[in-house]
Amino acid sequence: MSNISFARLKQKPLILITSILALCGWIVAFGGACMLKVLNGAWWVMIYQLCITLGHWLVFMSGTVPQYRMAMMAFLASSIPLLTIQVDYVIQYTKSNIPKIPATAYVSGYIILLTVQYTWILVLGSDKSTFFGRLGHMEQAPLSHHPHQEHAAQLGFEPEFYSEKLNNESRQSQPNSAALNRALYPLNSTTSVNTIAAIQKPSLGPIEYTEKVQALHAYNASAQDPNELSFEKGEILEIVDRKGNWWQARKSNGAIGIIPSNYFAQH
Repeated sequence: MSNISFARLKQKPLILITSILALCGWIVAFGGACMLKVLNGAWWVMIYQLCITLGHWLVFMSGTVPQYRMAMMAFLASSIPLLTIQVDYVIQYTKSNIPKIPATAYVSGYIILLTVQYTWILVLGSDKSTFFGRLGHMEQAPLSHHPHQEHAAQLGFEPEFYSEKLNNESRQSQPNSAALNRALYPLNSTTSVNTIAAIQKPSLGPIEYTEKVQALHAYNASAQDPNELSFEKGEILEIVDRKGNWWQARKSNGAIGIIPSNYFAQH
């Protein structure tokens, strides 16, 4: 949980008011509990209410309501019965066994907490397109400090390949056709991202094909992957190196692309 800011509470007056009321209600109830001494589990309920109140403050101020919304509602659902039982018990026995002033403070604080928590459930449990949902919908905190990678994830790119694509676009005045095709046709799971990036990356000097390999089997390139090369059994191709499961290769007719390493042996 990061980027905690009180300014987020100011954006939603209802959340700000209820958060302040919850804290004030707890303080009033705590004062009453201290005067009443130990009262049938009152201290456990009191500590639980403090944790819920402070926890909601942190979630609201960090802008992570969408991530923790269900957990918040679960805690509230267990809190309301505890508060109701305490309020009912104190009201029922106030006349005979319990001092009136501390009991009134205790009950008043818990009634404030109950009112706030019912409001929070109504707001958090409503879709943001509804009236109550809009009252409590807060701007979500960014999950990452790398907007390019977030955008890449939305488009389905692997982060490494997408950053490589951005670098290519910044160095080229014309878009690379292979990169455009790759955007239209996502990478196969068996294709090496590093190999594709290496092919699309403009080199600072001529690429040297230093080794020759011979095809052990015939292979037809995938129609969805324009970077793959087709070849016949026994055909000899030149490769740059043997890194990864896919190698950058050049055929005798000058065609350049990638080939699966398990189809070849050293020539």
